[in-house]
Amino acid sequence: MTLRVPSEKFFDLVEKLKEEFEVESYNVKNYRIPIGRELDELQILSDSLSDYEKIREEIKAMRAGKDKIELLMQLTDKELELKEKERKYQGAVSSKEKQGAYATLNINLKQEKSPKIWPENVLDRFKDRLRRALDNTVEILKDLIGGSIEVFFKAIQIAVYIFIVGIVLAGFYRLGKELFKRLIRKKNQ
Repeated sequence: MTLRVPSEKFFDLVEKLKEEFEVESYNVKNYRIPIGRELDELQILSDSLSDYEKIREEIKAMRAGKDKIELLMQLTDKELELKEKERKYQGAVSSKEKQGAYATLNINLKQEKSPKIWPENVLDRFKDRLRRALDNTVEILKDLIGGSIEVFFKAIQIAVYIFIVGIVLAGFYRLGKELFKRLIRKKNQ
């Protein structure tokens, strides 16, 4: 675990921890969190924003038109991006300044515990899992068998429709054949 401790209470806390627990070894380091890079980046952003202000004044001096509006829109977008970055860097600087006010204490804890050979309620948990597995298996079988029976009856229904349509077509074919034969005989006579 990592603790952030006010510097005036740091050594008192270390002593209390040594008294309270079996401390095998400890190492105390005091360091400050550097924020120089973030401050440099904030200065760059601030300089860029002032440069954008100069550019804005130059654009305002331009003659009114579509180009002026587009340049102002692009400039505004860039300024918004820089402002957002500036806000993030200010948050990072503020956070690091707060962290820098505290000393950092890293603590490694070990706990020796004897393992339980037979966990509590293992038989009840086993019964519940077995019951759920059987319920799931029954549901799967119901879905599988029910779906197969439904497909089987649909296939029989389609076969019956095809058979009926076949009989009707065969009847029309015979009837048409007889009529065709009679027409040919009448023509030949």
